[in-house]
Amino acid sequence: MRRGFLFLWWLCFLSQGVPGHGQSLEGFVKFNSFQELWDAHQREFLEEKMQATPQGMPSKEGEFVLIAIDGGAGSGKTSTARTIAERNNFAFVSTGEHYRVLARHLAEENISPENVKAIQLALGELRPTTQFIGNQAHMSLDGSIVPWEELHNGAINTIVADYAQNPFLREFLHDYQQQLPRAVQSAGYGGLVIEGRDMTSVVFPEADLRVFLDADPHARQHRRQMEGIADDIHARDAKDCRQLQQRDGVLCIDSTELTLPEVISIIQKQIRICLP
Repeated sequence: MRRGFLFLWWLCFLSQGVPGHGQSLEGFVKFNSFQELWDAHQREFLEEKMQATPQGMPSKEGEFVLIAIDGGAGSGKTSTARTIAERNNFAFVSTGEHYRVLARHLAEENISPENVKAIQLALGELRPTTQFIGNQAHMSLDGSIVPWEELHNGAINTIVADYAQNPFLREFLHDYQQQLPRAVQSAGYGGLVIEGRDMTSVVFPEADLRVFLDADPHARQHRRQMEGIADDIHARDAKDCRQLQQRDGVLCIDSTELTLPEVISIIQKQIRICLP
């Protein structure tokens, strides 16, 4: 009771002209009612909570670990990368989401995949930021994260590979993605697992561990359907063929006959062997 009385007295004292939460001494805030004061403090508390950066494993200089995973659609990149990140308390990035975010944005701006000049101009106006939900880092164009279902519907599935062929768009995303290890490390994580096209060959050829996942086209098509994604694997492979290139020094895994835990086990063994 006594604590409750002191708390109410403190709130009433604030309402008489003491700077509100987050205010400087020069900017006094006058609240007309207790409810108004309470609502203001609750609102700012929630805003700070939304902006707070989640913390992973503490990292020391020189100990940050970068794992890049590449492979075709339906090869298991996302599930594998997400699980590896969780196992090791690393941050996780799905770069396929980046292409979908840009495809959605450009389509909403009525810019077709064939309009190379318009895409270049539109990209020049964008300033992407990174936001976290749990340990996953998301790219944001306007300060908010696009919901998963809005990025994986039939319309986006149909157009994303067409936009992804644009060299300016790929360069734009490569530049952004190469900044992610620094952002992730600043967030307190000891490592990053990033998956997607070009990760092992173009964006992070010097990653601590590079993995290329492959699987039979029929198996990959079935996996996509199980995920609720209706696209043509053969058509996607034809459009992505330039990016689906294996490189020397990359751990290649054919997951056609393997379960996800078996793939994870192979990679985890390599992590213990190759990384400090």
